[in-house]
Amino acid sequence: MKPNVGEKEARYRIGVGIAAAIAALTISKSKSLSAFLGMVAASGIETGLSRYCPMSELLGIDNAPERSDTPISSVAKTIGKSVSDPLLH
Repeated sequence: MKPNVGEKEARYRIGVGIAAAIAALTISKSKSLSAFLGMVAASGIETGLSRYCPMSELLGIDNAPERSDTPISSVAKTIGKSVSDPLLH
């Protein structure tokens, strides 16, 4: 599963999940509302931590930044852009 949730969105999902969990634990009058909030909490926290959302994949939404194939290739690209070889000039 390729991550399709960006870093900022993941933080929002985790925050909403925690808030929904707190609400689910504090509501005692409505069992169905508590159960619904519990499901929202679990899904928000899970998708935020794993950075993968199956619903976003079904809808074709990908907010994760593009990643290179290997960490070394991204370091090599960064070094190549920031360091110029004086022998090449």
